[in-house]
Amino acid sequence: MVEKARRVAQAHSASVAKAHDAGVKIAMGTDAGVGAHGENLEEIELMAANGMSTAHALRAATSTAAQLIEEPCLGNLERGATADLVLLQGDLHREGVTQLRGRVRGVWQAGERVR
Repeated sequence: MVEKARRVAQAHSASVAKAHDAGVKIAMGTDAGVGAHGENLEEIELMAANGMSTAHALRAATSTAAQLIEEPCLGNLERGATADLVLLQGDLHREGVTQLRGRVRGVWQAGERVR
């Protein structure tokens, strides 16, 4: 089972990289049964590790995801938006998107701080 999981992971990584290189819009999401809620920041790190730039990986978790599910009030910081956000320490564009869980400084949902 472990070997099969490794093969699938390698194939998945390759397909994500090919899709990104081909210009396919990629969004971060959850199957809600695969991993615990609140633990999905690692997906951004995995996208960057598979060839996406920091900017593309961050957009996959925000604006691109909102575009693909056709939710204009999500994924951006504009007047009238829902205002769900995660505040991270550091300059992600300069430092990259590694160890994101350790960089969380606050979480807001619908404009209210929840962490």
